[in-house]
Amino acid sequence: MVHLEENILKNYDLTILAKKIKEVRKNRKISQLDLSIEANIDRKTISRIENGINEPSFSTLYKISYILNHDFIKDYLNSSLKDYLIFNETFEKIIDKVENKLPFDDEEKIIIYLKDFTDIEFIKTSCKQVILFLKSMNEDLSKSEEREILIKALNSFTNKYDNFKIQSFSIFELRILMDIGMTYANIDNKKYLDLLNFVYDNTNKDSSLYPIISINLASAYIIVEDYDKCPEIINDAISYFLIRNKIPNPILYFTRALYKRLKNMDYKEDYDKAILIASLAKNYNLINKFEQAKSYYEKYNT
Repeated sequence: MVHLEENILKNYDLTILAKKIKEVRKNRKISQLDLSIEANIDRKTISRIENGINEPSFSTLYKISYILNHDFIKDYLNSSLKDYLIFNETFEKIIDKVENKLPFDDEEKIIIYLKDFTDIEFIKTSCKQVILFLKSMNEDLSKSEEREILIKALNSFTNKYDNFKIQSFSIFELRILMDIGMTYANIDNKKYLDLLNFVYDNTNKDSSLYPIISINLASAYIIVEDYDKCPEIINDAISYFLIRNKIPNPILYFTRALYKRLKNMDYKEDYDKAILIASLAKNYNLINKFEQAKSYYEKYNT
């Protein structure tokens, strides 16, 4: 959502974007003045953008998108660029399959093709970032090798890893930063928790990343034997699914069961839920892991 070339869009009806910005701002109950102060943009400029008079730069759109938690650059590009539409559709499929541990079809090939043939520098760099992200998932890599690739992916547009606490990140970049944090588990647990807590604190609770970072942060606290924060993190993530009438990620119940076992509480109900949900999804990899863990704990806790 950042670092787009300023001159790549032509013949875009600014009133469409203007109405969308005004609508989202009002829905968020943020005044033009408050938005101008937080974004460090003149209030008159905000007003002219919302009236379709001024064409915003991408740096301005990025600031407004970040503050209002809505991707206006995506709105801008969707109406104009076929390559972006192809990238966005393929990218979403990749992330969905990564999170659900499903095999790819042709998604990676499409991203590579788009990288090689698009004339749009932003799309080309975004494709390179995704390719690096996928490369980092190679199970033959050491943790340090994985981390090196992920940092390179995070820094695709500009150096964000150094002094990360003062940077702004897209959801995907937060996802990459989370994975960087995971490489520090049992190596540098302070860095591990520092990175995961940063991602957790900067992830909107409506984001699809929220339950994922919740799982990983709760697991991190279990690893360092700091259990007190786990229940709230896990329960909030389960609520993320329930309020949307969706079945929670089974790993949440698995993690809560692990927490309960370590606290000498009854954990079997949560293990059974984890196995049931994984079975409904036919996720046999998770089913095997959950059943093995359940058998192990039943064997040594009877």
